[in-house]
Formats: sequence, C-alpha cells, structure tokens
Amino acid sequence: MLQLCIHTIIIDIWSKGKRKMRIAYQYKLRPTKEQAEKIDRTLDMLRCQYNYMLAERFNWWEKNRCAINACPLICYLPELKDQPTR
Repeated sequence: MLQLCIHTIIIDIWSKGKRKMRIAYQYKLRPTKEQAEKIDRTLDMLRCQYNYMLAERFNWWEKNRCAINACPLICYLPELKDQPTR
C-alpha cells in the first residue's frame, strides 16, 4: 500500500551549450487511506494494461518477425476499444 511518495523533478538550464544551473523540486504526497487505495487500484490497472500490451508486442513479433513500430499497435487499439473485456 502506498504510504509516502517522494517525487523529484530536476531541471537543467543551459546557456551556449553548457549547463548553467540545475534546479530540483521535490514533492511529498501523503494520501488518505481512501486516496491510497484508489491510487493502488489505478496503478494495478495500469500494470495489467502494460503487461497485456507487452504480451501483444511479443506475440506480434513472433508472428511477423519484423521491426515493430507504432502503426500496427495503434491500429489495433480501436478494436480493443470496441470490445472491452471488463
């Protein structure tokens, strides 16, 4: 379960090809129990979706044995949208 999330954003400022300054912002999230549960459910759903699409890429590679670019994967998305499994 998510208790505390620390997120750091680092920004480099460049001038004439050289790094002039580095700025870092750090955020701490302390969600309530309900918010943490909702975040956990969302992250679990995203993990499942990522793993499903990764398996699709592997299956596509096994069938076609050629370079994978975005076109065949994007063309497949409307089919999934029309027939959701959940």
